Amino acid sequence: ESLEPARGLGRRVLRLGEAAAYEADLGAIKPGARAEVRISAFPDAVFSGRVSFIQPTLSGETRTGQVRI
Repeated sequence: ESLEPARGLGRRVLRLGEAAAYEADLGAIKPGARAEVRISAFPDAVFSGRVSFIQPTLSGETRTGQVRI
């Protein structure tokens, strides 16, 4: 994933990206929950964030939903 700047409520925020979560795991993921993101370009770094959005639909092929952090 890429790190991209985003704007929100008059302050600058950092969107870490989106992750695919399996259907069975989506019930345990809530907006505002803490999340850790690891990016292959920075193998020793762990980025902390919060779940900001959960896509309300699943991919029919993979049975995963997109989670924005």
